[in-house]
Amino acid sequence: MSSRYHHTQPGWVILGSTVPPALITLAVGTVPEIPTWPTGLILLVAAALFASLTVDVADGAIVARFGPGLIRRRVALRDVREARVVTNRWWYGWGLRLIRGGTLYNVSGFHAVELALTDGRVWRVGTDEPEALLAAVRAQAGLAATAA
Repeated sequence: MSSRYHHTQPGWVILGSTVPPALITLAVGTVPEIPTWPTGLILLVAAALFASLTVDVADGAIVARFGPGLIRRRVALRDVREARVVTNRWWYGWGLRLIRGGTLYNVSGFHAVELALTDGRVWRVGTDEPEALLAAVRAQAGLAATAA
């Protein structure tokens, strides 16, 4: 089916902001009696968990997973009542975020597809391919295109 969608977006912002400080703190090890390596280890774990965002639209669901997949969300497309491309505000940040009315999964950039769910919440899925993701969601969920 042509509406199947699979895409992995690297999280360059997250990697760039966690890996260098992690390596520095691990290299320093300890500053006068204060161990810094735990901080470096935490930063490396965060980098691994949020290194990428993979989105799949197939088999009646949209699934988004960060990095190796320990953090993921699956929503049945029958629970999506509307989908649209949005631009996130800079202060929404990257990673897994609470936003007004729902959640945001994002690893880089400001573009996202916002899904309005039947329970009244929203889920924004960050992507560097917003139009392709939107088209796949609409096709698989049977949603009509709406005027912007």
